Amino acid sequence: MGVAATAESSAQIRVTWIDNSTVESGFRVERSANAGATWSTIATKAANTQLHLDSGLTAATAYRYRVVAFNAIGESAPSGSSNATTWPAAPARPTNLRTIALASTSATVAWDSASPNHGVEIYADAYTGPGQTLTYQGRTEAGATSQLFNPIQPGVTYAVMVRSVYLNGQTVSAASEFSDTFIFTAPAPSGGIRVVNNTVYDIGSFLVNGSEVLSAAIPAGSSREFAYAPGTYRWRAETWWGWTEMYTYGDLNGVPDPGIAGEWVTVGASGYAVVTITNIPATTYMSGGAASATWTGDYYLDNGAPGFARFQFFSGGRYQLFDNGSPLYNSQNLPTYSEMTPRSPGLIRIRLNNTGQTFNVDETAASFQLQNGPPSWPIIWYTRD
Repeated sequence: MGVAATAESSAQIRVTWIDNSTVESGFRVERSANAGATWSTIATKAANTQLHLDSGLTAATAYRYRVVAFNAIGESAPSGSSNATTWPAAPARPTNLRTIALASTSATVAWDSASPNHGVEIYADAYTGPGQTLTYQGRTEAGATSQLFNPIQPGVTYAVMVRSVYLNGQTVSAASEFSDTFIFTAPAPSGGIRVVNNTVYDIGSFLVNGSEVLSAAIPAGSSREFAYAPGTYRWRAETWWGWTEMYTYGDLNGVPDPGIAGEWVTVGASGYAVVTITNIPATTYMSGGAASATWTGDYYLDNGAPGFARFQFFSGGRYQLFDNGSPLYNSQNLPTYSEMTPRSPGLIRIRLNNTGQTFNVDETAASFQLQNGPPSWPIIWYTRD
């Protein structure tokens, strides 16, 4: 009874059991490689034995085990079975170590991984010369391909090497060879990017060319400087409530981004290029920088049937509701809306003047009430488009 199989490497599984007999001559250990469909004897063990090490197995393969006790009279029924999967073979060695963001007080080192892993171990120190032993700095999450070093010292040269590992629990079960040692020098500060946080939220993430440069949040009302060589960089900022339109790039709700002011910053030969993060003004949000802003969403007709609506705000203080593309109001007599003040930071309070209803607009997607359906279905959900 109590058969237990435990993988110990990519080629070996430990099989143990409880000797529940006093008259056995020995034990027969059986293995199945097809989830118990068929069994084969792999070892015969002496009486009172409670261990077998099954070696020479294939990496990353599941095996199932059971044990039978026997003597001259006959044999027991098979024990219950236990399965284990051998550890994977060692992962591939990381290659192409490089910096993808380098400043006087921080650096992001990246690498290429040729195979999956459970993490990458980082070894680094201030560089003292060829052949030095580097200090273990920690392990990344599974599949990571970069690591932020912060703080580092301006003008100091550092050495870094990494290796991919497989884990059994929190224990390394297999590891790749180490990468080549990568050496880089933190530049002396001469200018870069100054981030000024004028929002009411802490900035929790700031990406430069797609790489995280923050080790701690930038509190509301404060600023932080990052040294960068002259050039043009792409940036993106995030607070706890998410990325805003002002900071996104690549696409806007699935639509190609036409280019939003502030997503690029150019660093000169000296001094700091200033990026000021602010709340989106109401006029910018409502108009989208053009003549009107449009939201789309689902609403319900008087009979309760769902319909597709487009709710469009015009910069002149009027709005139009569309039902499956057809306007519901005469273009010569559009109902009006107005922004109510004061408003909370980051929120826009809207009043629909012909109904007297009000609602908040916050973020790029939300909902508001409009009595165009039964009382149980008064909500229009919308997203910016």
